[in-house]
Amino acid sequence: MTESKTLYVRVGAAEQLFEETKDAIETLERGEPVAKPYVLHLEDESDLGWLVSGPTLELMRTISRDEPKNVRELANTLGRKYESVRNDIAELETLRVVECDDVDGEQRPHVRFDSIEIDIPVSPDAQNSSSVVV
Repeated sequence: MTESKTLYVRVGAAEQLFEETKDAIETLERGEPVAKPYVLHLEDESDLGWLVSGPTLELMRTISRDEPKNVRELANTLGRKYESVRNDIAELETLRVVECDDVDGEQRPHVRFDSIEIDIPVSPDAQNSSSVVV
């Protein structure tokens, strides 16, 4: 059985990302594990809205459940246009949430994580944590 992997999504300023990354590197250099090794840092709540929207979550869940052999099969399963699904996959690849492996000349998508946790600081004191950007 493979180990469960959780993606931690944080929303906040780029300065905070820099500090978190610096702290995580220092932790790793001391040979210590970081508490949240897979962190996606978003500066804009609208990016978060897209990531957790119904169509995007349905796409990720369908990939995990059905393991489609390519993006076209995924689009057919979802009942969506190929171009739209391909664009969503490309964006998720950019965020490193989804990867496509070349299998027999086909791009087979897979979701890198089993779950997503979201952290949206609303006060200045909530801006501290150790993490590494994926």
